[in-house]
Amino acid sequence: MSDQAVINVQKILENSPSRITTHYHIPLKAYLSVDDTNTYMWCDVNQAWIASKRDLQNDVLVLEFELLNSAGFSKLGLHPCPHCKSSQQCYASIGISNELSLDCDRCGFSLEVDSECFSQIQKQLIQ
Repeated sequence: MSDQAVINVQKILENSPSRITTHYHIPLKAYLSVDDTNTYMWCDVNQAWIASKRDLQNDVLVLEFELLNSAGFSKLGLHPCPHCKSSQQCYASIGISNELSLDCDRCGFSLEVDSECFSQIQKQLIQ
C-alpha cells in the first residue's frame, strides 16, 4: 500500500474538537456529534456545534469513532463484491492505521486495497 494515505485516520482522531465528537464526514471534512435525536456539525469559524437539518452520519464516507476505537476500523459505504456480486453486504472499510479493504459479509471475501484503487472506490461510493 502507498505511504501516502488517502485518509489519515490518526490525524482525524487527534484533531477532534471535542469529547462529544462521534463521526467524521470525509467529503465535507467535518466533525459530527450525534445523539439519539440530533446531528450537529462542528464549525471551525465559530468554534461551535451547529445543528444539522439531516442525518449526515448516514452518508457514505463517514468515519464512526466508536467503531474505530472498539473494532479498529470503520465501514465507509457499500460497494459491489467482486466475488459474489452482492451489492448490499460488501463494505469499503478503513482501519485506524489507514489500511483500506473491501469486506463482504455474504461470502466472506476480504481484500486489502491500495490507495490508488481506493480512490476509484471512493468515487463510486459518492455517486
